Amino acid sequence: MTSLKKLFLKATGISKITYGTFSNQKELELLDISDNKLGFIDLQMFSGMKKSKTIDIVRLDNPWSCSYLGKIIESMSAQGINVKAVNVVKNSSNIFGVGCESEDHKSILKLNSEVDDKVSTKLNELIDEVNKIKINVNNFNVDVDVLRSEMFNFRN
Repeated sequence: MTSLKKLFLKATGISKITYGTFSNQKELELLDISDNKLGFIDLQMFSGMKKSKTIDIVRLDNPWSCSYLGKIIESMSAQGINVKAVNVVKNSSNIFGVGCESEDHKSILKLNSEVDDKVSTKLNELIDEVNKIKINVNNFNVDVDVLRSEMFNFRN
């Protein structure tokens, strides 16, 4: 089976996922491995998957340490897999909304802050680009109005 889009392995007692487990799953979009006994997964377990996929990792609810969850998310991002959390965990230790057991709350806040800074910078860059486009459109409209006026004067 190489065309699975959704794979639900919730509460199956899984305690380990190793390298290559999902290597043939080029179309996998949702993986629910929540409520298991996972303390470790091979960070290359998604290698070979189609790039630019989104894995809904909110369903990774397992007893991860925050530092290890950070490594999992980093590894997935490096492999071109987008990470998103649908049901954001609040009022407890988390990375990108995914709950974890914190050993160093400050490092988690720093990681989330760095991501917020990157997003904010990118958003400001996009706003600048939109403003430049608006200016170009306004200049174009002025040029069109001048041409219309000249054409009207030419006809008369």
